[in-house]
Amino acid sequence: MWSARNFREYIAFAFSASAVASQWWLAAVGSVIAWLVFQLTGSRDLLSNVLPPDPFAANAVIIIISVIIGVVFFFCLLLLYAPVHFLVTPHGGPRAYLRTRLGVQMWPIIMMISGVSAFVLLFGSGAAWYLMLKLSAGSSQRALPPNAKFQLGNTIFWFAKAPYAPTEAERILEASEEVQNLLEGRVVPAVLHVKTFVQQVSGNLKGVGGPTAAREKLRDIDQNELIPSFQAVYELINQKYPSYRNDIQADDGSFGTLRSKLGQFDAKLQVLPDDASSQLLDATAGSAKIELLNSADAFLRSLGEYGSQLALAKPELRALIHRSY
Repeated sequence: MWSARNFREYIAFAFSASAVASQWWLAAVGSVIAWLVFQLTGSRDLLSNVLPPDPFAANAVIIIISVIIGVVFFFCLLLLYAPVHFLVTPHGGPRAYLRTRLGVQMWPIIMMISGVSAFVLLFGSGAAWYLMLKLSAGSSQRALPPNAKFQLGNTIFWFAKAPYAPTEAERILEASEEVQNLLEGRVVPAVLHVKTFVQQVSGNLKGVGGPTAAREKLRDIDQNELIPSFQAVYELINQKYPSYRNDIQADDGSFGTLRSKLGQFDAKLQVLPDDASSQLLDATAGSAKIELLNSADAFLRSLGEYGSQLALAKPELRALIHRSY
């Protein structure tokens, strides 16, 4: 049946049948199936090294490949059907041929064969899809470097905390920038004010009016600058962006430590007489002062690290916003 002459006839039949416009719905079906395979099974990731970086161009290439696969699928179906066509045509077509061969048993046999074929097709497709997903997931996990957060397609993300949806990434980027503006515009100046004044007190206690005046000034900075500035950050996160609290949290506990050390330094100032000298201050509150200054530096470092992490995460968040996969 598959001699060289017959094969040429089959090829000619497939080409001629392909030209019939009414049958091109098979090619369209094949194209849609191929596109769904690319989108749903992770096959797109396998082509990530050869796809253009631009999402629109990458989708265009995927569509072109899907159409080519659909046309080839259509042609292969016709080529496989060609022997059947040449077998049944002299007998008046498939129905007449089967009626002659099978008689009254034609329809039961057709139904049984169709059921078995559908089972094999669906089970085989499901098994192949499952294996492709497992292989794709396993490949991504093995390729992920130790310090990376996750990988999408051919892109490894190091600083974005999760593969956010575009709308989520946009909100997190917006929230992070607002938090950073508050930290840089209000919180950092308040902490620097505390640090500068404590150094001033340490160097010239009498120059600032003595321990009582120093305590009043520190309380003023704490109540009117430090607490309100950090409270503004807290309210922004919890009222405007409550769903993303864990994604944009800027404080690692350093603020609480700073205020605790500020309270300890205030307690040391409280026991000093009004005419206390800087030497007596160092002897009484020297360790508390050092701990307060160190906690202020630690808080400023944590804010600096937050800003650095945000600067590195911004391009990744923007990539997630504009991603098409």
